[in-house]
Amino acid sequence: MKTSIFVYGTLRTGCRNWHRYLSSLVGTPATTMDCFTMRVVREGEEASYPIVEPVQGMPVVGEIFSIDDQQLADIDALEQHPHWYRRSQVKVRCGESEIREVWMYLMPAGQYEDAAILESGDWTDIESPRPPSSEEASAS
Repeated sequence: MKTSIFVYGTLRTGCRNWHRYLSSLVGTPATTMDCFTMRVVREGEEASYPIVEPVQGMPVVGEIFSIDDQQLADIDALEQHPHWYRRSQVKVRCGESEIREVWMYLMPAGQYEDAAILESGDWTDIESPRPPSSEEASAS
């Protein structure tokens, strides 16, 4: 069975966790219908990752991937669902008019109040995607 997930951060095409978990798949660009708050959590000088809270803010930009049960289990483990992020159903817009209901990982509000808000709602403003390596490209 396939599950549709909406990813907005390090799992987006070309970002660091996409190469490990989703590089064999092609994502569909999408934006959330509801508004959320995206924050940038920094760990050390270089490492950072986004969290999205179910608090009024801006639409979030990301991609939809259709994944199998094993991929879902692997990503649930990465996101530490349900103990850290919580997988929730949201509506997203693909293109001009298609609206789909998908799963998205949300952080409970208030966990990272000191983290900077990313007003654009687009993680690629922080982490520039890199193209897949020749091995990744030939595997997909």
